[in-house]
Amino acid sequence: MNQPNNIARLSGLVLALVGLMIGSIVPGYCLDLPFSGPVAKTLLTSPSWFPTGNLDTARANHTATQLQNGKVLVVGGRGSDPNITPDPELYDPVTGLWSVTGALNKPRRGGHTATLLPDGKVLVVAGDASDSPPPYFGGTAELYDPSTGTWSLTGSLNVTRCCHTATLLQNGKVLVAGGFNLDTVKSAELYDPASGEWSFTGSLNVARYWHTATLLQDGRVLIAGGSNDGDLASTLSDAELYDPAAGTWSTTGNLNTAVVLHTAMLLPTGKVLVVGGYLPTFPQGYAAPISLSSAELYDPAAGTWSNTGNLNAGRDSHTATLLPDGEVLVVGGEAWHGQYPGLQVETLGGAESYDPNIGVWTITSSLNTARSRHTATLLPDGRVLVAGGNVVGPFTNIVLDSAELYDPQMQTAVEYYYAAWNFYFETSFPDEIAALDGGAFGGAWKRTGQTFHVWPQSNASAVPVCRFFLTAFAPKSSHFYTASASECASLKLNPGWQYESIAFYIQIPAGYGTGNGFCPQGTDALYRLYNNGMDGAPNHRYTTSLATFNTMLAQGWVFEGEANTKIFACVPQ
Repeated sequence: MNQPNNIARLSGLVLALVGLMIGSIVPGYCLDLPFSGPVAKTLLTSPSWFPTGNLDTARANHTATQLQNGKVLVVGGRGSDPNITPDPELYDPVTGLWSVTGALNKPRRGGHTATLLPDGKVLVVAGDASDSPPPYFGGTAELYDPSTGTWSLTGSLNVTRCCHTATLLQNGKVLVAGGFNLDTVKSAELYDPASGEWSFTGSLNVARYWHTATLLQDGRVLIAGGSNDGDLASTLSDAELYDPAAGTWSTTGNLNTAVVLHTAMLLPTGKVLVVGGYLPTFPQGYAAPISLSSAELYDPAAGTWSNTGNLNAGRDSHTATLLPDGEVLVVGGEAWHGQYPGLQVETLGGAESYDPNIGVWTITSSLNTARSRHTATLLPDGRVLVAGGNVVGPFTNIVLDSAELYDPQMQTAVEYYYAAWNFYFETSFPDEIAALDGGAFGGAWKRTGQTFHVWPQSNASAVPVCRFFLTAFAPKSSHFYTASASECASLKLNPGWQYESIAFYIQIPAGYGTGNGFCPQGTDALYRLYNNGMDGAPNHRYTTSLATFNTMLAQGWVFEGEANTKIFACVPQ
């Protein structure tokens, strides 16, 4: 098999994570396809981005809401076909797969909002309700019930709008403020989930759209920035506060820089971090917009703004996510360069994290696919799901169906199945995952829906897993994984085995070798099964599911692990 020079980690895609061995060598097999090996691999360091299942339908300008059951609901947006509004979808973090759920009653092509209510339902409000261009600004609202997967219309807004904000107040009501509907909207309304009705509340001091709204710790709502002219030719530095008790708005300190298409995030300190954004400028009368690298902090106690550390790369139309450790992850977006008629826009794949303790931004791992107008959702396990978006450039606007996971602490191994061979394969390398998800090998390899975590770097308890390549079983190629340091060292000296890299890190069970080895708290048991040479070639399967383990035993597979507990290794939860 000849190795293409431009193929990096796709060196002999493995049919099974064979090995992970602690004491003996058991060769694994891979299909004799153009991706042979070996190619030196660079182990990804934490944190990293990893491909996950693709959306059923490409989309941008959509919303994403984490449900109480841990799944993520994606709604509306603009698809690849401007005449079709994508159906809502659900992402399952356990399987890494998307599924279509109940259809909306009204189209939501962008500019709508989605709010998780205390009862677990999701309120979707207004937006572009047209079936196709040009836009029509609707005023309808509807509720998604996760228990039934269906939508039902609820009370309509008193004023139609898009590009507004929606904020869940501490009293359980939802505040919708501002927006656009052929003119900039100044009004605000309250939704009462108990009655399903909308009522006017105090109007904004400054009409605006594409602003941000942030619920403060004291229950007030901070509105910041936005635009008020309908074509982004001007932006606002004004900010104001909504008092739910009085139902009124009051002005507060202005931003240092007028901004739109920015993000705002409440920090654990109670301050609000505003990041990046779009600033229109017209030197000599010609457009030269700036994608801002600035960031500002709002202090609710003082009612003032102060500059903090600048981003490493200016951006707008990005996302910002508060991580469990208190840092803020900013991802993707757009960057404008030059001046009309040479004006250009770049889609960004870079990501940065902000440390509020020192006010500094640090570049972190880049997305596998640059994107803007996407969504970013913090999952219960601390990972961040980025979904959809688009890639823009000169005469280019590609809507994306791909999704990625940012994991600050671990990698994810994904299992695939090749039906014609009845073979399983696991990999944690993002490029291999992306290739298989993208239809490599004619799309023969399909996700089974099973995944497990591994460590991407050393820690106090995890040991490295060496990855080797062997072609001694031609016409089938073979990969081998071992967690034994001595075995790894000896194989490196054997010319028949070609060392590729450290694949990842796992933990040896406590009490290993006694037959009663067990996994400590915070880890999951990983089971290994061997097909005993069925179907004409050896194959191994790795799973953290005890139900799957028992099913494979019933099919004639044999386990390889501790005699009594059956555990092979321990992996992070």
